[in-house]
Amino acid sequence: MFKDQTILYTSNNGGKHMNFNPNVKPGILEIFTGPMFSGKTQGLIHRVQKIEYMDHVSIEFFKPGADTRNQGYIFSRGTNIQYACKTIPANEPERIFDYIKDKQVVGIDEAQFFSKKIVRVAEELLKADLNLIISGLDLDYRAEPFGPMSDLMAIANNVEKYSGICMVCRENPGTRTQLILNGTPAPYELDTNILPQDLSDESKIKYEVRCIQHHIVPGKP
Repeated sequence: MFKDQTILYTSNNGGKHMNFNPNVKPGILEIFTGPMFSGKTQGLIHRVQKIEYMDHVSIEFFKPGADTRNQGYIFSRGTNIQYACKTIPANEPERIFDYIKDKQVVGIDEAQFFSKKIVRVAEELLKADLNLIISGLDLDYRAEPFGPMSDLMAIANNVEKYSGICMVCRENPGTRTQLILNGTPAPYELDTNILPQDLSDESKIKYEVRCIQHHIVPGKP
Protein backbone atom coordinates (compact mmCIF):
# COMPACT_ATOMS: atom_id res chain seq x y z
CA MET A 1 0.00 0.00 0.00
CA PHE A 2 2.63 2.51 1.02
CA LYS A 3 5.05 1.30 -1.64
CA ASP A 4 2.57 2.06 -4.42
CA GLN A 5 1.90 5.50 -3.02
CA THR A 6 5.62 6.24 -2.93
CA ILE A 7 5.96 5.45 -6.63
CA LEU A 8 3.03 7.73 -7.36
CA TYR A 9 4.38 10.75 -5.53
CA THR A 10 8.15 10.48 -5.57
CA SER A 11 8.21 12.64 -8.70
CA ASN A 12 5.90 15.24 -7.16
CA ASN A 13 8.50 17.94 -7.68
CA GLY A 14 9.92 16.45 -10.85
CA GLY A 15 12.77 14.87 -8.93
CA LYS A 16 14.21 18.32 -8.21
CA HIS A 17 14.26 20.46 -5.10
CA MET A 18 12.60 23.86 -5.28
CA ASN A 19 14.77 26.95 -5.16
CA PHE A 20 15.61 27.82 -1.59
CA ASN A 21 12.89 29.70 0.27
CA PRO A 22 12.73 29.89 4.07
CA ASN A 23 8.96 29.34 3.97
CA VAL A 24 9.06 26.03 2.06
CA LYS A 25 11.45 23.27 3.14
CA PRO A 26 11.22 20.18 0.91
CA GLY A 27 11.72 16.90 2.75
CA ILE A 28 11.60 18.55 6.18
CA LEU A 29 9.27 17.62 9.07
CA GLU A 30 8.47 20.41 11.52
CA ILE A 31 6.43 19.84 14.68
CA PHE A 32 4.68 22.23 17.06
CA THR A 33 3.74 20.48 20.29
CA GLY A 34 2.88 20.95 23.95
CA PRO A 35 -0.18 20.78 26.23
CA MET A 36 -3.63 22.17 25.57
CA PHE A 37 -3.92 25.98 25.56
CA SER A 38 -0.25 26.43 24.70
CA GLY A 39 -0.63 27.79 21.14
CA LYS A 40 0.33 24.73 19.08
CA THR A 41 -2.23 25.30 16.33
CA GLN A 42 -1.46 29.00 16.39
CA GLY A 43 2.19 28.08 15.79
CA LEU A 44 1.21 25.90 12.83
CA ILE A 45 -0.94 28.64 11.32
CA HIS A 46 1.69 31.32 11.85
CA ARG A 47 4.26 29.04 10.20
CA VAL A 48 2.27 28.71 6.96
CA GLN A 49 0.59 32.12 6.66
CA LYS A 50 3.11 33.50 4.18
CA ILE A 51 2.86 30.45 1.92
CA GLU A 52 -0.63 31.35 0.71
CA TYR A 53 0.84 34.47 -0.94
CA MET A 54 3.51 32.54 -2.86
CA ASP A 55 3.14 31.68 -6.53
CA HIS A 56 3.51 28.04 -7.56
CA VAL A 57 3.29 26.78 -3.98
CA SER A 58 0.22 24.95 -2.71
CA ILE A 59 -0.60 23.68 0.79
CA GLU A 60 -3.18 21.17 1.96
CA PHE A 61 -4.37 20.87 5.58
CA PHE A 62 -5.58 17.71 7.33
CA LYS A 63 -7.03 16.71 10.69
CA PRO A 64 -8.22 13.35 12.07
CA GLY A 65 -11.93 12.54 12.17
CA ALA A 66 -11.66 11.71 15.89
CA ASP A 67 -11.68 15.45 16.60
CA THR A 68 -15.05 16.81 15.46
CA ARG A 69 -14.55 20.36 16.72
CA ASN A 70 -14.52 22.98 13.94
CA GLN A 71 -15.24 20.22 11.43
CA GLY A 72 -13.66 21.02 8.08
CA TYR A 73 -11.36 23.69 9.54
CA ILE A 74 -8.10 24.10 11.39
CA PHE A 75 -8.82 26.81 13.92
CA SER A 76 -6.67 28.81 16.33
CA ARG A 77 -8.42 30.15 19.42
CA GLY A 78 -5.59 32.61 19.96
CA THR A 79 -5.95 34.36 16.60
CA ASN A 80 -9.43 33.35 15.36
CA ILE A 81 -7.74 32.43 12.07
CA GLN A 82 -8.93 29.30 10.33
CA TYR A 83 -8.01 27.28 7.24
CA ALA A 84 -10.17 24.76 5.42
CA CYS A 85 -8.89 21.22 5.83
CA LYS A 86 -9.60 17.65 4.81
CA THR A 87 -10.86 15.38 7.60
CA ILE A 88 -9.25 11.93 7.48
CA PRO A 89 -10.31 8.79 9.41
CA ALA A 90 -7.94 8.42 12.36
CA ASN A 91 -7.15 4.80 11.47
CA GLU A 92 -6.59 5.52 7.76
CA PRO A 93 -4.00 8.30 7.58
CA GLU A 94 -2.82 6.90 4.24
CA ARG A 95 -5.85 8.63 2.70
CA ILE A 96 -3.77 11.79 2.86
CA PHE A 97 -2.08 10.56 -0.31
CA ASP A 98 -5.37 11.05 -2.19
CA TYR A 99 -5.17 14.83 -1.79
CA ILE A 100 -1.53 15.85 -2.18
CA LYS A 101 -1.01 15.83 -5.93
CA ASP A 102 0.70 19.07 -6.95
CA LYS A 103 1.10 20.10 -3.30
CA GLN A 104 4.41 21.21 -1.86
CA VAL A 105 3.40 21.68 1.78
CA VAL A 106 1.20 19.51 4.04
CA GLY A 107 -0.14 20.72 7.39
CA ILE A 108 -1.63 18.33 9.96
CA ASP A 109 -3.39 19.45 13.14
CA GLU A 110 -4.32 17.30 16.17
CA ALA A 111 -1.95 14.58 14.93
CA GLN A 112 -2.08 12.78 18.29
CA PHE A 113 -5.45 11.28 17.36
CA PHE A 114 -4.12 9.45 14.29
CA SER A 115 -3.09 5.81 14.54
CA LYS A 116 0.63 5.08 14.47
CA LYS A 117 0.36 4.49 10.74
CA ILE A 118 0.72 8.27 10.44
CA VAL A 119 4.45 7.82 11.12
CA ARG A 120 4.91 5.76 7.96
CA VAL A 121 2.74 8.22 6.04
CA ALA A 122 4.96 11.05 7.26
CA GLU A 123 8.09 9.24 6.08
CA GLU A 124 6.61 8.75 2.61
CA LEU A 125 5.62 12.41 2.38
CA LEU A 126 9.17 13.42 3.28
CA LYS A 127 10.61 11.02 0.69
CA ALA A 128 8.37 12.75 -1.85
CA ASP A 129 10.07 16.05 -0.95
CA LEU A 130 7.04 17.61 0.69
CA ASN A 131 7.43 20.02 3.59
CA LEU A 132 5.39 18.44 6.40
CA ILE A 133 4.24 20.64 9.29
CA ILE A 134 2.45 19.00 12.22
CA SER A 135 0.87 20.17 15.46
CA GLY A 136 -0.39 17.97 18.27
CA LEU A 137 -0.35 17.20 21.98
CA ASP A 138 2.88 15.58 23.11
CA LEU A 139 1.36 14.12 26.29
CA ASP A 140 -2.12 12.88 27.21
CA TYR A 141 -3.89 13.79 30.46
CA ARG A 142 -1.84 11.08 32.22
CA ALA A 143 1.36 12.89 31.15
CA GLU A 144 2.27 9.92 28.96
CA PRO A 145 3.19 10.05 25.24
CA PHE A 146 0.04 10.70 23.24
CA GLY A 147 -0.60 8.35 20.31
CA PRO A 148 2.04 8.63 17.56
CA MET A 149 3.47 11.97 18.69
CA SER A 150 6.64 10.64 20.32
CA ASP A 151 7.46 8.64 17.17
CA LEU A 152 6.78 11.65 14.94
CA MET A 153 8.97 13.85 17.12
CA ALA A 154 11.76 11.27 16.88
CA ILE A 155 11.89 11.54 13.06
CA ALA A 156 11.28 15.30 12.90
CA ASN A 157 13.91 17.74 11.73
CA ASN A 158 12.62 20.51 13.99
CA VAL A 159 10.47 20.29 17.13
CA GLU A 160 9.15 23.38 18.90
CA LYS A 161 7.65 22.65 22.32
CA TYR A 162 5.16 25.16 23.65
CA SER A 163 3.95 25.70 27.20
CA GLY A 164 1.19 27.71 28.81
CA ILE A 165 0.89 29.21 32.28
CA CYS A 166 -0.22 26.86 35.06
CA MET A 167 -3.88 27.54 35.82
CA VAL A 168 -3.33 26.69 39.51
CA CYS A 169 -0.27 28.67 40.59
CA ARG A 170 -0.46 31.19 37.70
CA GLU A 171 3.32 31.26 37.71
CA ASN A 172 5.08 28.13 36.50
CA PRO A 173 5.16 26.98 32.87
CA GLY A 174 2.15 24.81 32.11
CA THR A 175 3.56 21.69 30.47
CA ARG A 176 0.85 19.17 31.37
CA THR A 177 -2.81 18.78 30.36
CA GLN A 178 -5.07 18.26 33.38
CA LEU A 179 -8.40 16.51 32.79
CA ILE A 180 -11.11 17.46 35.31
CA LEU A 181 -14.20 15.26 35.71
CA ASN A 182 -17.05 16.51 37.89
CA GLY A 183 -14.71 18.95 39.60
CA THR A 184 -11.91 16.50 40.45
CA PRO A 185 -8.79 15.28 38.60
CA ALA A 186 -9.54 12.34 36.30
CA PRO A 187 -8.18 8.97 37.47
CA TYR A 188 -5.47 7.14 35.59
CA GLU A 189 -7.93 4.49 34.41
CA LEU A 190 -11.06 5.77 32.66
CA ASP A 191 -14.03 3.75 31.45
CA THR A 192 -14.22 5.89 28.31
CA ASN A 193 -11.96 7.90 26.04
CA ILE A 194 -12.61 11.61 26.57
CA LEU A 195 -12.28 13.64 23.38
CA PRO A 196 -12.15 17.44 23.14
CA GLN A 197 -15.64 17.65 21.61
CA ASP A 198 -17.04 16.12 24.81
CA LEU A 199 -16.41 19.41 26.61
CA SER A 200 -19.83 20.96 25.98
CA ASP A 201 -20.56 21.07 29.72
CA GLU A 202 -17.49 22.31 31.58
CA SER A 203 -19.17 21.71 34.94
CA LYS A 204 -18.68 17.99 34.23
CA ILE A 205 -15.65 17.77 31.94
CA LYS A 206 -12.92 20.31 31.29
CA TYR A 207 -9.21 20.61 30.61
CA GLU A 208 -6.63 22.85 32.25
CA VAL A 209 -2.97 23.44 31.57
CA ARG A 210 -0.82 22.87 34.66
CA CYS A 211 2.79 22.73 35.76
CA ILE A 212 4.28 19.41 36.81
CA GLN A 213 3.88 20.29 40.52
CA HIS A 214 0.12 20.79 40.20
CA HIS A 215 -0.65 18.05 37.68
CA ILE A 216 -2.60 15.30 39.46
CA VAL A 217 -3.46 11.82 38.15
CA PRO A 218 -5.00 9.67 40.90
CA GLY A 219 -3.99 6.01 40.61
CA LYS A 220 -1.01 6.62 38.31
CA PRO A 221 1.53 3.82 38.84
